[in-house]
Amino acid sequence: MESFSSLRKKFESLFPSKRWMFFVLFIILFFVIIGIVSFATISFEKISSSNIFLQKEKIQTPEVPVIHYPSQEITIETPFADTPLVINEPLFPDRICSIIDYGAIADGKTMNTQAFKSAIDACSALGGGKVDVPAGVWLSGPIHLTNNIELYIDRDATILFSADPDDYLPVVFSRFEGIEYYNYSPPIYAKDATNVAVTGLGTINGQGALEWWKIMAHGSSSIRTLYAMGDNAIPVTERVFGTKEQGLRPAFIECIRCHNVLIENIRIVNGPMWTIHPVYSDNVIVRGVDIATDPGPSTDGVAVDSSSNVLIENSTFRTGDDAIVLKSGRDREGMRLHIPTENVIIRNNIIKEAHGAIAIGSEMSGDVRNVFAHDTTINSVQFGFRIKATKGRGGIVENIWVENMQMRSVSIGAIQITTAYGFPFKIDSTALPLFRNIHLKNISAEKTRRTITVDGLPELPVSNVSFENITLYSTRDGAELSNTDTISFRNVNLTFKFDDPLFSITNSTSIDIHTTPCPLRTPICLSIRGDTSSNIDISDSGFSTEERKIVIPKSKENDTSLLTR
Repeated sequence: MESFSSLRKKFESLFPSKRWMFFVLFIILFFVIIGIVSFATISFEKISSSNIFLQKEKIQTPEVPVIHYPSQEITIETPFADTPLVINEPLFPDRICSIIDYGAIADGKTMNTQAFKSAIDACSALGGGKVDVPAGVWLSGPIHLTNNIELYIDRDATILFSADPDDYLPVVFSRFEGIEYYNYSPPIYAKDATNVAVTGLGTINGQGALEWWKIMAHGSSSIRTLYAMGDNAIPVTERVFGTKEQGLRPAFIECIRCHNVLIENIRIVNGPMWTIHPVYSDNVIVRGVDIATDPGPSTDGVAVDSSSNVLIENSTFRTGDDAIVLKSGRDREGMRLHIPTENVIIRNNIIKEAHGAIAIGSEMSGDVRNVFAHDTTINSVQFGFRIKATKGRGGIVENIWVENMQMRSVSIGAIQITTAYGFPFKIDSTALPLFRNIHLKNISAEKTRRTITVDGLPELPVSNVSFENITLYSTRDGAELSNTDTISFRNVNLTFKFDDPLFSITNSTSIDIHTTPCPLRTPICLSIRGDTSSNIDISDSGFSTEERKIVIPKSKENDTSLLTR
């Protein structure tokens, strides 16, 4: 065999010089590289064509659509902000899923819970739309709404909810009188959803009288248990109710942590407890509803709970408790969570019958602020406008405007503002409620027992409240102020039958009474009590200058800071 050196010499002899040899070697190397690159390209194309086939296979598999949440803006001028309040009203895809197509039967006897669920799930899978409830009577258990779902109840359609509490299991997360817990599902329920609605011209009937209202009779021990759990910070996951031995009534329509909620035009009757209950939600609109839950106990109409940007308008109420009430949590738990109710518009509503027409509290530990209620017509109530809280509740109620309220019959009090209401379950003496910046204008009552009551705490008075253009006809009392600061009356006309003072002022400061006549037959125009009363101005009141018309403590007779005549 020839050696490597002899082979190299023969190879070099083929070329006239080394330059030629290196040139040929370069050409050979070039073509080798070109061949390797071509082979790799062909292989890659084969792999790519295989991947394209796989991609085509995937495209043929249905995909969950991307959900969009369209809405339209409603802008409202308010007295509590320089810029208009903007509330988003949800809009829904033009898609209809009828419950009939999912097995629902309108005989008032067949349970349609699964048919409602199937229709909602199918509509949601397509990106949302309208779940239609045609004319007929549809028996059902709880209906849970999801993103982009509008439950539409046709005219002459009634959803008749089961009266069996067991049909509302498993338990769901909720809030009862300001305390979080797990309990029976509300008949209509949504949690962590965007763009949800219950609309139409039909009816929902909770059949509260058959079973739910009876729970009120033996539910007090469960309520006390829940209150104690809240005060003692027991984990919410351990606050599980929803049994016949220890169950509480759910709300009728409840939205937890929802965005863009619309309840419109439906009729609501015989609910278990609170009727419409938005909790931790924003952009909530209640429009044109007719609520008839009287005489059900605690069947408030709309209970706004730690929610913001709320509009309640053009609705009618006949309720077993307050028609419209604003809340934000109870005592220690409410203060700990500290989620306020704020930016609320209440307008053009009719209160046929209720405990209170418009109320705030008593659960207001997370604060209530920026409220504008106007143009309310009231037939028969126990209280007209009312704000209430007590020691231990903490929280602030502020920036409240109430205008154009006409009342026919008020059996207890036309206007009551008090931080001394009732008794808390567990008193925290350091948690004092603060009420301030409250303005009432153009309010009348044809008949009321009490006219105006403003009652604060010695440690923290109610402050900066104004009354303007108020006309109240009372069967008993004049205006009563206790533990207040900076209260003004302008053009306030109070007429009553008894010999009580027109104004009774106790331990209050900076009270201005303007153009407020004291009727000639009223024996006492102003009665002042308390060691801390001071700076009361009646110089422009129109009161009689007779000494006997003004009653002041003997200890204050020489106190020039007490009264300006």
